[in-house]
Amino acid sequence: MSVLSVLCGAVTPTSFWVRARITGTRGRVLVSKTSNLADATAYGPTVVGPAGVLSIRVTGLAPDTPYWYWVEDTGTVDTGKVGRTPTFPIEGAPRDLLMWIGGCARGTDGTNTSDAPVFDTIRGYGARFGMHLGDLGYPDIAVNDPALFHSFYDQVFARPRQQALYLSAPFMYVWDDHDYGPNDSNAASPSRAAAVQAYKERFPHYPLLADDGTIGQTTVFGRTRIVMLDCRAGRTSTSMLGAAQKAAFKKLVTDFTEPVMILSVQVPWIGTASDTWGAVAAERLELAQHIVDSGKKDRIFFLAGDMHANAYDNGTNNTYAGLNRPVLQVGGLDSTGSSKGGPYSAGSPVQSPGAYGLVRITDTGGASIGVRLEGRKETTGG
Repeated sequence: MSVLSVLCGAVTPTSFWVRARITGTRGRVLVSKTSNLADATAYGPTVVGPAGVLSIRVTGLAPDTPYWYWVEDTGTVDTGKVGRTPTFPIEGAPRDLLMWIGGCARGTDGTNTSDAPVFDTIRGYGARFGMHLGDLGYPDIAVNDPALFHSFYDQVFARPRQQALYLSAPFMYVWDDHDYGPNDSNAASPSRAAAVQAYKERFPHYPLLADDGTIGQTTVFGRTRIVMLDCRAGRTSTSMLGAAQKAAFKKLVTDFTEPVMILSVQVPWIGTASDTWGAVAAERLELAQHIVDSGKKDRIFFLAGDMHANAYDNGTNNTYAGLNRPVLQVGGLDSTGSSKGGPYSAGSPVQSPGAYGLVRITDTGGASIGVRLEGRKETTGG
């Protein structure tokens, strides 16, 4: 019996969700407040679900507290895959946050997955949380078979540097085109149903914004709202999000009360190219106008991926409906450099490989919260 991969996500002030691919038929998650794994509490045992995935929600935890966890497969403990996650602070409590952001890891070594040094570099920051903006790899699956997606995920998480990063901190993940379907895929992808099924079987995630196959989601860390939109599974010639996800997002903008929203719009927001929000300019303007009309535009900071380069705009070129909000464009972790979108106020994009980002929230409880968006690049190779 062995543990093939371990993922942690959907963290709240009192819980987190572990999903592990194991070879046995049942397993447990053991949780401790100490790094030496002493006095662990067992959750389970639970029978594995579809595709050999053990799914256990760890509950009843203390807020804002670090925990260590590992998985037991049918009585055999795998101490080689020990994970760490702090629970979130109580919603509304002022807390600083360091969050990593990345996407697009094809592997410049010619593979469709990556084990580049950039994953170790990101892990070295000790971030509290991560956001993966999609393209975990580039399988370009065009067949409606969930097993193909699970096989691809196995390849990704067998990469030691990636698995080590994902064990070091919980993360949110929303697919892009190459890990959802073929290149430039949308709601008509032939593998859409399989992608949705495999995602829901494999990944811990927050409640989805819509029940239409899209996987956009949101959570709150202290006084910061974090939102990731899905620009693939609902995408048509006139919409990036699809009707249900768009309606849910607009309601979220209307209703949210946190002083800050970190918003991932996934694909490049600024520009006119076909695989940017410029392809659905009317919808982009509609959403921008909704944000402006909400009176909350100054709370929102934009993130985007998909492009294989880092870029930053201070709002000078994000002028839709008078939005004028900062945009950090991030990518790719390990992929051949390319650029689309823009222009950007910071100048020419810094192309990958080895491109990633950091979001630093400084919140001491006062009337203002500091938000710093950083585009960074690995200096020792992809």
